[in-house]
Amino acid sequence: APEPIEAKLGMVPRAVLMVAASAASDFTTKIRAMQLFDDFILPKSMALGARAAGLVYLYSALDEEGKNGFVEVMRRRQICQGILTDHLALLKEERAREAKSKNKDHRASSAGGDDHGSALRESYGRLYKACPPKDGKLAIIKKLGECKDRKVFKLLTMLADPLTPYKDLLEARDEVHRKVPGGSKTALGYFTKDLARVCCMGFAGPQMLTTIIKVAEKAAE
Repeated sequence: APEPIEAKLGMVPRAVLMVAASAASDFTTKIRAMQLFDDFILPKSMALGARAAGLVYLYSALDEEGKNGFVEVMRRRQICQGILTDHLALLKEERAREAKSKNKDHRASSAGGDDHGSALRESYGRLYKACPPKDGKLAIIKKLGECKDRKVFKLLTMLADPLTPYKDLLEARDEVHRKVPGGSKTALGYFTKDLARVCCMGFAGPQMLTTIIKVAEKAAE
């Protein structure tokens, strides 16, 4: 990356990452820091190669504390993706149980229901901890499972999968909050937007990772 970038950004990337990674920052502040990093420091309008090169350059310019902050943000992203993956699987099982109960004897279909219900309640708690709604109400997260538009779950699955291609990841991030009931300006819309932000931090994916490796190898030559 050219020197003017360093002169222009200075210590901004480090400061933003430290805010996003700090346990002292509230969740809203962390989300805003992530948005600054993903939308302004390394905006999505940049070509994949340019963004990968910028990320390698910025990381190499960080001090040890800044690098630890970056690693912490990526760790939280990975954890949130895992929690969301598990939660979506439980919601899918829940829908299958409901469909089965309509066609068969309820007592037969409810076998193991207590265990499933317990697992789902615990999953809501983990998702709340990873991405608390702005109003602090767990009921908002529960509304996610009531969405009738299956496109919502398809987009969330893409966000939760670390192997989702770069382009698809960006599209899912920018679209999912518009697909929930009521749209992006509802409490559920804001929640899914924040959830997508956490799961999409850094715009990774296999293509991005491969490009970063190539950039790093070339820089080391």
